[in-house]
Amino acid sequence: MKKILEYLIIIGFVLFFFGGLILVCTQIAGLIFFNQSLVIAARSYFSWIFPLTGLTGLLCWIYSYLKEGEDH
Repeated sequence: MKKILEYLIIIGFVLFFFGGLILVCTQIAGLIFFNQSLVIAARSYFSWIFPLTGLTGLLCWIYSYLKEGEDH
């Protein structure tokens, strides 16, 4: 169970990092080329990043309690 949580947390962080990087780069490109629709489209395409952050944080919280229970 702990290994599965570790893998899910790592996958969540990687997806959040690269998704956020692509989101920011796309929005910067839209601002540089004065393309407002690109900025708006990027926000809607990458709307999964914010719930993913919450789920990854929840998994970290659960993992910390599993690890704490193992220490006692």
